[in-house]
Amino acid sequence: MALRYEQLIKQRFHVVSQHGDEFLCKCPYHEETGRPNLYVNGAKGLFLCHACGAKGKIDGDIPADWMGLLERMRSAIDPPEPDFYDNAWLKQFQTFPTDYWTERGLSESVIRRFELGYDMLRDQGIIPVRDEHSRLVGAIRRNLHPQPGEPRYLYPKGFPLSKTLYGSWMLGAKHTKVALVEGSIDALSCWSARVPALALLGARLSVTQHRLLHRLDVKHIVIFTDNDTAGQDGADEIQESVDGLLVSRVQYRPYWTATDPGGLRPEQIRKAFHSAKRLNMRVD
Repeated sequence: MALRYEQLIKQRFHVVSQHGDEFLCKCPYHEETGRPNLYVNGAKGLFLCHACGAKGKIDGDIPADWMGLLERMRSAIDPPEPDFYDNAWLKQFQTFPTDYWTERGLSESVIRRFELGYDMLRDQGIIPVRDEHSRLVGAIRRNLHPQPGEPRYLYPKGFPLSKTLYGSWMLGAKHTKVALVEGSIDALSCWSARVPALALLGARLSVTQHRLLHRLDVKHIVIFTDNDTAGQDGADEIQESVDGLLVSRVQYRPYWTATDPGGLRPEQIRKAFHSAKRLNMRVD
């Protein structure tokens, strides 16, 4: 079946691939240095760039105000991380859509509730972090296309890793049993699987984090650290040091290819959480 806009698409855009009536192209409205992000529907003529947000119809024009915004962004100096975070600062990263978060398997509900965003200038995913009182304390940045040797995760200078349990502000009165994971993506994947989770932002449980678990009125933790040496050593330390809580520990199946919760399917996360082995039978 002939596609109405196919010839015009090939004339106007650099087409990288085609799947049915969908064309994947290099975006001409910003500098594409990595994987292409502009999608065009050959039947409807509609296009959208998931990196810069440019959208429209192929036989129409890009709105003048949009082009002006792009030019201002291109000429802007890369702003430094602020000394104080507020909701207005956070909103700038929710202006431009990216399909990265859904490609990670996260539900639309979790993307919205955790306010996940995208920094177009730096090509980074934005993971806002709030304290247990829902106050914004910073944002974790994830490099979407890191260069060799670059870290995947970037934290603000002086970020209180050992004093933070990522996801603490999402817990309600019914969340007395929670998974304890290492990274923010692991926690997000758990929440997408309908499993409440807190991320240590590391493999060890600090004294401050231990106290925070009690302040959050958590009664039962399920240790769900990574299935590698650091993760399992951290799990050993947690189960030996924690007190006043019921403790269970996830057993990774030998046939699972993933080594962390973020790589598991939702049904695998749920199965691991609900079948975790109880380590203590009573709490003094």
